[in-house]
Amino acid sequence: MGYVSSLGGIAVDYNSQDVKDQLISEGPFDVILDCVDTDLARWSDKVMGVWRNCVHVSLVSPMLRDTDRYGIPFGLLSTAVKYFDRSCRSFRNGRWFSYAYFMPNSQCLNQISDFIDNEKIKIPHVEKVYKFNEFPTAYDRCTLLHTKGKLIIDIAEEPIPPKIESPPPSSTISPYHPGTKSVPVIDLKPPPIHAEPAPVVA
Repeated sequence: MGYVSSLGGIAVDYNSQDVKDQLISEGPFDVILDCVDTDLARWSDKVMGVWRNCVHVSLVSPMLRDTDRYGIPFGLLSTAVKYFDRSCRSFRNGRWFSYAYFMPNSQCLNQISDFIDNEKIKIPHVEKVYKFNEFPTAYDRCTLLHTKGKLIIDIAEEPIPPKIESPPPSSTISPYHPGTKSVPVIDLKPPPIHAEPAPVVA
């Protein structure tokens, strides 16, 4: 709570019994970034501005879960139905709803790096840095939830294994041309088959 306040944010305990009253007193909000898709996150549409072009972005799309459960065609259809239902309910109050998906983008990463260098973005709190060989331990810690910061996997210190080169093919010195090498040739032709002549019946 204190760390969030030190960053300039307003800390709200989502386990508090009056958490909805706290959000209502701090609202209305123009942008909601939903990372968990809980009942409280879905209720948070009610603390957004009305007809102010506000947007609710959810990082938890049901697409993977629905496609695993119903298959690709019906899973995509189920996701589309849920999206349009949520969007229509938001649109009635002049709001927008959208799912967001992650994708690798070098330009965005470089921009974030520039923001950090220019102190426009504060570096988040890091709970612990694990080495690459400690990945299972870091994963177990992550599954416990309620981490108090980011868990970092450091792969920079891991040595790169040496490249194993295959030995060159064996060769012999040619007796016909000194100073040159010749590779022995193996004849893979099958031996000839000597068939017995068939008897002649008069």
